[in-house]
Amino acid sequence: MKTLPLFLNMDNKKVLVVGGGNASLIKIKKLIDFDCDITVISNHFLDDIIVLGSYLNIVNKNFEKEDLDNFFLVIAAADENTNKYVYKCAVKKGILCNVSSRNIRGDFIFPAHKNENKLTIAVSTNGSYPLISKSIVEKIGNEIDLSDLSKKIDFLEFNRKYIINNVENKILRKKIMSEFVSDNILYCTNYDEYIKKINNILKRYFDE
Repeated sequence: MKTLPLFLNMDNKKVLVVGGGNASLIKIKKLIDFDCDITVISNHFLDDIIVLGSYLNIVNKNFEKEDLDNFFLVIAAADENTNKYVYKCAVKKGILCNVSSRNIRGDFIFPAHKNENKLTIAVSTNGSYPLISKSIVEKIGNEIDLSDLSKKIDFLEFNRKYIINNVENKILRKKIMSEFVSDNILYCTNYDEYIKKINNILKRYFDE
């Protein structure tokens, strides 16, 4: 299975999750991070899903093909037969579908991920061994302070816009921004020292 890595804008996108068990719960917890409009359909739900009710539209019923109308994505996370039917209906309607099944390959998979403000780390083994993906993400999170890095991204975003608006020469623009992300600056552990280094770069190019 070859997959194309994509980061989708999920703000207010309508996502349907079919199923009320553990497979559904895992996917719901991933989706909640991304401000989408989640509806869950099943005729039974884990208590852990009910607890998340403030983030979800919970509908107690069996899935019907009409339930797919107006949804951006669908997650089939029920029993095998239901998952097959959901995927078949999704294909007919041209809706991308993720399927929680060893026997059905859906249209996309959920990579292991860690989200910190504007920074998202995602790793996938293309479905072959999800625990490896999770382990790699955890290792990255343990070795790099993602919260600190996210704060630096906020600061760099402002300065990147300044460079784009004030430097017409594309080669010079790229040179300046490359200095911003050099290892000795981006991974500087002292935030005040990091700010000082960025400002020194700006002074070198704009005070001359």
